[in-house]
Amino acid sequence: MDLLSETTKGCSGNGTYMSEMEISTYDSIPRNSSINSFISTEVDTLESSYSSLSGTSTSLHLPISPKASQQVGLADSCLQKRWSMPEAEAPVDDLEDSCGQRRRSMPEDILQNHNSCPLIDSPDGDESPLPKRAATFSDLLHRRFKGTKKLKALAVETASKERRIKSLGEDKIYDLFKWEHVIQESGDGGKVVVCRWKSRSADPGKEDKELILKICKKEELRSINRWAEPQYRRVQQRLLNFPCHPGVMPLHEVFEDANYYYTVMEKADGGALFQGLLKEFPDGVIPAVVIKRLMRQILEALGHIHGNGMLHRDIKPDNIVMLKGIPTIIDFDHADPDWNPGEAIVIDTFYGTVHFSAPETFRGQFSQQSDIYSVGVVLYLLMTGKLPRDHDVLNIDGNVGDKRWGAGVFKKLKQESIVDWQCDPWPKNPACKDFCQRLLGFFPWDRPGSAEEALAHEWLVNERID
Repeated sequence: MDLLSETTKGCSGNGTYMSEMEISTYDSIPRNSSINSFISTEVDTLESSYSSLSGTSTSLHLPISPKASQQVGLADSCLQKRWSMPEAEAPVDDLEDSCGQRRRSMPEDILQNHNSCPLIDSPDGDESPLPKRAATFSDLLHRRFKGTKKLKALAVETASKERRIKSLGEDKIYDLFKWEHVIQESGDGGKVVVCRWKSRSADPGKEDKELILKICKKEELRSINRWAEPQYRRVQQRLLNFPCHPGVMPLHEVFEDANYYYTVMEKADGGALFQGLLKEFPDGVIPAVVIKRLMRQILEALGHIHGNGMLHRDIKPDNIVMLKGIPTIIDFDHADPDWNPGEAIVIDTFYGTVHFSAPETFRGQFSQQSDIYSVGVVLYLLMTGKLPRDHDVLNIDGNVGDKRWGAGVFKKLKQESIVDWQCDPWPKNPACKDFCQRLLGFFPWDRPGSAEEALAHEWLVNERID
């Protein structure tokens, strides 16, 4: 199993926590400003944890045990039980808020009416209305609204050329593929194996190339709620026809039979994100310019996803792999395949991984800013070796993933959560600190309005800063 993946278990259409043992490893990691003071034997005892980063004006230190890079590591190794909220009595599109208004409107309308019409009522009587929108809300986001019709037009033009999910018919999946190495036997996302095509066509190259085969059981999807399987199917269909980008993992094929979906994709040659960094920098010293390059490439890929009408909703290190030297986003199982930036919808389901999720997602609100927040968590973890939000703040009693639990998490985050901006290496990297603070803004409008706006920050634009 991928030791790195063990510490970031996620959830699908629901929520789950890291175990107390996993969280405690973050606090026990030695954090030193000098790599010479790093004790390798201590890290060997923390093989399943993230390791700290400490930085100077020219480089950052990533003392991660090389033992953590032994596994192929493409799949999200979420092994937690899937949780889901009780199904709503009416479809999401028909839900009404407490003012009798339809829960589907332009974000501008929602933001102007937060105080009079809270989107999700808190079960303890505290509705906690969000503050009014800041005057600096992104102009880039508004411009993206104007391009919504173009997305729909593109879908119509390409409908006749769409690749489809293929039915296996009388065949079995093992008639097409052979495999020996199993990355993940079960859990969130299903079984994941490294496979090869069997000799069955005039293309002999198919037999020798290693691929990833993800096997998802339909019954497990249906057990979440009645929308889970149709949405999963829609995501696979969209990814089959998704415009190419080097930072987004392409799908080769998607097959199905009566019981399973079989998704075939490229195998990441560099493993998971931190594994790839260790391969490139075995001594753990990562130049600041490399950190900037990673952030640019991740945000460019995320901007491509958003620009083509999709939200990922589960950005985290496990879901970023190194493919041909480029950080590549994978695992769209929790994605919103038909996201429209001109609409803001409140849903009664939490998607993602608790420690990497934006505060508003616990209230059922997802947007491109919530994906951007998750990128901020990745950057904070990469720079400091710890997560920005304390585990105890996210430890709320109740059924993980349901409405009452989500309202409790949001309230506690709002009242008690304080991000540590004084630890190493922030004092020595003020521009990077400012960038990360913007990504981790508590409210959506405190963050960049789009990936493109985040890419315009001075820390990413100016190579000489920090």
